[in-house]
Amino acid sequence: MILRRVIDHVKAQNWTAVALDFVIVVLGVFIGIQVSNWNAARGERAKEYGYLVRLHEDMQRSIATIDRTIGMLERQSAGQTILLDALAECAVPPGAGDKLEYAISTLGYINAPIFSSRTYDELTSSGSFDIIENEQIKTRLSDVVRRVTHLSQSVENVYRITEHHRFTVEENVLFSEITPYDEFGSTASVDYDISELCENKKIASAVSAIRLQTFDRLQAYQALAALYRKLPPLIEKEIEARWGRAIDASSAAGLEIAE
Repeated sequence: MILRRVIDHVKAQNWTAVALDFVIVVLGVFIGIQVSNWNAARGERAKEYGYLVRLHEDMQRSIATIDRTIGMLERQSAGQTILLDALAECAVPPGAGDKLEYAISTLGYINAPIFSSRTYDELTSSGSFDIIENEQIKTRLSDVVRRVTHLSQSVENVYRITEHHRFTVEENVLFSEITPYDEFGSTASVDYDISELCENKKIASAVSAIRLQTFDRLQAYQALAALYRKLPPLIEKEIEARWGRAIDASSAAGLEIAE
């Protein structure tokens, strides 16, 4: 219709009308492009919101998991200290029997750090990482992933360092009634003679070496937990500032976004 009208105006040499038709065509194309860009930007914004909500959920799960791991390491470290004191005194302190059994049954067992990386993996595998506009969030998230990767790789070194020390102790005790204590592993009743254990100086050295690795790993995981905890507030602030919403743990990525 517009083309026919332009042809009619050219034939009639109505150049003003031709110019007006040209402006209308250009304006229509421009508006169409702008609407398309606006819709695309709106879709990207909705995707970003969904990713941020899911990242927040992943970090909350990661924090809960690392806190449980830290709690386990703290119990191990405390038990190892009591065990070393008992070996030095050749006597079990009153009421410390259960703690000593726990310390012996978990000697050298250190779990790799767990990071709930579902959303991060999706972002990177799909090439969508830059959909997150906040550079600070992206930097913090990358820092977490690098740290988790490093600590996970170093767990094998810890196992190798502590393995023969653990065997030194295990050869002198008897395990029974093995029961799981959570998803991280199991514990067992331990039969031992403290007077015999304290006479073997290699046992105290072995426990001391394992305690050093346990304490080192405890500090590393505490630092990792601090990194984990920096991300949720940043995500909450970003969502509040740009979408006017308070983050809700029950939020789902598919919710409609108020523009």
